[in-house]
Amino acid sequence: MFDPSKVTYSELLDVYWHQIDPLNADRMFLDTGLQYSSAIFPNDSTQTEAAERSLAELSANNVFPGEIATVIVALDKFYPAERYHQDYYKNNALRYGFYRSLSGRDEFVQGVWGVTAWEKYTGHNVK
Repeated sequence: MFDPSKVTYSELLDVYWHQIDPLNADRMFLDTGLQYSSAIFPNDSTQTEAAERSLAELSANNVFPGEIATVIVALDKFYPAERYHQDYYKNNALRYGFYRSLSGRDEFVQGVWGVTAWEKYTGHNVK
């Protein structure tokens, strides 16, 4: 849950962009389908403006090797993920580790942002 007393919305957006591949409209690394689309769901006009500004800056600076497909859609209703999806990386560490090693995610993020940023946002060290 987003807690603005712990992190600003701008910081949250920054972390978000450093974790995803925003170039596909219906896929995130190995996972395919609309449910894996990248999207930002702001809940007010201030968040909408911040999200649009962050997307525009990334696009203008050609940060990603292609056109950004991430959409910004006003939050209508929030549905928490099913219980078995909550903290999946902790509760299914072996499966998650296997998936992550095959997904190409780390390589993509490192290629776009560099190793230092990848280490900062993932908490993993490159050896």
